[in-house]
Amino acid sequence: MSYVSSIELRKVRPEAVNEKSVLESVVDLFHDVVEKVPQAYSISSRSTNNDQFETIEWIRFLSNAHEWHSSIRIDTLVLLIAYKSGLSLWAIENNGIANELFSIREHNLSSACLLISNTYPDDSYFSQRPLFAFAKSVGPPSIQIRSLKNDQKPLKIIDLPGSGPQSEPLWIESNKFVLICATHTYIIGYDLIKFDEKFFISNCYSSIPYALSTRWLAFVDYRLNLIHQSLGGIDGTISEQYVSYTGAMLSAAKSLSKSVVKIGESFLGYGNIGSQS
Repeated sequence: MSYVSSIELRKVRPEAVNEKSVLESVVDLFHDVVEKVPQAYSISSRSTNNDQFETIEWIRFLSNAHEWHSSIRIDTLVLLIAYKSGLSLWAIENNGIANELFSIREHNLSSACLLISNTYPDDSYFSQRPLFAFAKSVGPPSIQIRSLKNDQKPLKIIDLPGSGPQSEPLWIESNKFVLICATHTYIIGYDLIKFDEKFFISNCYSSIPYALSTRWLAFVDYRLNLIHQSLGGIDGTISEQYVSYTGAMLSAAKSLSKSVVKIGESFLGYGNIGSQS
């Protein structure tokens, strides 16, 4: 692993637009500047002249990147590109020129995000900000916090709860207050000042569908919270104090109707026996 932000950064000039979609054009544009990876030697140890480009694993646009540095305008597109062996950050200006802001060599990155927080007097990472968070798809489940100002090692490593594939970090996201990490089985949140754990959500689906805004976190809960239910429904496994009024009345009416039917059947059965005798 080596941090390569000190190497001369690259610049890509715009090309003529073809019939491809916008996303395909952006991907092809950055494929042209990715370092080529020689193909593996054959069994006979004979080299080949055919080279292949390093493939892009995932990409994402970063919002509020203009708050990171004064040179980044609010209308500048900031694109994060992850490869099999590293990650790079690009700024795309209105004239179409893309400038590489930084690049690192780190394998198996599953997600990354830029950490932009408010200013606090007890911020021990103030001199190192802006910070970047990385999550890896191999090894012990963890999140690395690094600074974009220098070539130092990770400032902090956050160890995620659990072990094994179920605790593998799938995606990380942040706003100005919290860093969110989603795994196969839970969602966990950390503050952006000391990176202490703030909340832990385990009652969600394995695919972890969620959305983070400036103030709210939305996720899919597999539980039925009857205390928030507005109309009807009843679950016999839940305590009666959490059952809605409509559901309680429907349940009482249903029980009463069953009792009436049973009494009627018993009465008719008794009457039939008396008539036969």
